[in-house]
Amino acid sequence: VLKTRIETLDFSTRTLTALENANIRTLGGLVRKKKDDILALDGIGPKGVEEIEALLTSMNLSLTE
Repeated sequence: VLKTRIETLDFSTRTLTALENANIRTLGGLVRKKKDDILALDGIGPKGVEEIEALLTSMNLSLTE
């Protein structure tokens, strides 16, 4: 599951672009990040974090605390 490429997931175009620009390519790379790390990315705001957290929760995953 952690090797799943993020472009295969149901992220909005804006969120997907921001993650790809930050060289986050897989779920494993994403779950190693903290919420603050994600918020610091260009193009990601509170709604983007909510979107990411909702998708991770649906897969029984979460961002690092």
